[in-house]
Amino acid sequence: RGAGAMIHHMIKTKHGKNSTAQDNDNNYDYPTCGDCWCIPPDNNNDNSNSNCPDWSPVNTYPEELIAEYQELIPNVIYTLDCNPYHDASCTTQPPQQYIHEQAAVVCALKYTTPAAIMLNWDDAVSDGAIVTHMGACGLCSTTADLAAYMNNPDLESDSIICVTKGLLLSYDSGMQCFMEDIGLTEECANIWLLDGFHTTQKCTERCLKEVIEFNGTVVPANGDPPECTLSDCLQCDEDESGGIFTMFAGRNRRRSCLLSSIVRGCGEFTEIVHTSPDCSNDNDAADNLGGAMFDTGDLS
Repeated sequence: RGAGAMIHHMIKTKHGKNSTAQDNDNNYDYPTCGDCWCIPPDNNNDNSNSNCPDWSPVNTYPEELIAEYQELIPNVIYTLDCNPYHDASCTTQPPQQYIHEQAAVVCALKYTTPAAIMLNWDDAVSDGAIVTHMGACGLCSTTADLAAYMNNPDLESDSIICVTKGLLLSYDSGMQCFMEDIGLTEECANIWLLDGFHTTQKCTERCLKEVIEFNGTVVPANGDPPECTLSDCLQCDEDESGGIFTMFAGRNRRRSCLLSSIVRGCGEFTEIVHTSPDCSNDNDAADNLGGAMFDTGDLS
């Protein structure tokens, strides 16, 4: 998830000594922490990345899969007619399930009955559902939103343009940007825009201060390894808006096992490989998914 303040155009990933990059088919270079795609725990104050996971997220998904996800329409979606950043009693319709569970919750979909929400990975597997992201389902849990995330590797920076339009022009302009330019569904676009408005209100002063400290140059999203600490601006975004966004959106890049222009902690990722619903009867494909299997059929 990206920062929402207008000033955040100065807070971007900077490829330098704190990061190396990987090429993908979209020619997007994802930053790293030293030689690791994520921030390893207890890195022993060196750059050896000895605690880096022995796996890494898929760098690029094929266009055919993304197009397939874009076309799937769920039977049931979550909607929001309040602002959770201003109203503590705000809930989705229907109300989300398991958002306060301490156990490892996953959002899993069945392509015959896609409203399925599973409490844990094993439940999803035994019920023949596909894990689409970690955490409870929410406003951004549709496959169309997953496709938009896949299609926009620098979603954090792209979102800033939409939030800026929402701030300077109108709410509708911001929504149009998120939906038409990025490809988010209406409900997902709404929570992204509300999040951006809130972050702008809460974090602009901290972000401006950091830009001044860097003499007006681009502020790196992460510091040097081995810590690769978030910039103060992005940390403010996490502190002030991150919890609400994650709860209501359900899907973010980390929960979906997608890399981003911000390096995150390795512990925030669970290995998920997104594949076509046509693989539902392919045992090898199911094994590659860690056992999460598809049911065939349309979402309509």
